[in-house]
Amino acid sequence: MNTDTAFKSFKDKKRFNALIVLDHKKFKKAYLDYRADPNKGTRQMMASGVIYRVTDASGNPVDMNKIMKDREKKQIESNKKNNNLLEVDLLK
Repeated sequence: MNTDTAFKSFKDKKRFNALIVLDHKKFKKAYLDYRADPNKGTRQMMASGVIYRVTDASGNPVDMNKIMKDREKKQIESNKKNNNLLEVDLLK
């Protein structure tokens, strides 16, 4: 069995950032930040030197900027469609 594809528990997986514990206030801030900018984490990782190589179903490389623009466009559409943020206050 290849060790790269072998099952690893969440505790044993390699992470880019350390796990953090969120209380309700921090979760709400993270949720609202993601709604405002879904590419924030991706931009931070790319700025730190992480190289993304994304391919489509046929194996052709896809431009990361195009993916990020599409993600932002989808998030804006989703925000317009679901603009009721009451559910954030109901999560506890």
